[in-house]
Amino acid sequence: MEERVGQIETENRLLLEKMSHIMRFKGGIDCTNDSIKYSHSLGKERRKRELQRITKENQKILTRIENAKPTYNHARWEEE
Repeated sequence: MEERVGQIETENRLLLEKMSHIMRFKGGIDCTNDSIKYSHSLGKERRKRELQRITKENQKILTRIENAKPTYNHARWEEE
């Protein structure tokens, strides 16, 4: 049991030293990944072009809807 308590105290001391170091150096943590694997998205440009194409297509559909003439006579519909 005393051996385990000693081990815990040692681990706590090491942890405290690490925390003290972080606090002294403003917690500068290097969490960036400069690997080329993560530097760019392989399909980014293709997805961007596809989104632009879809947006243009949707705009054309909206224009056609806005310019469409009604297909029923609302006066006749109200009579019925």
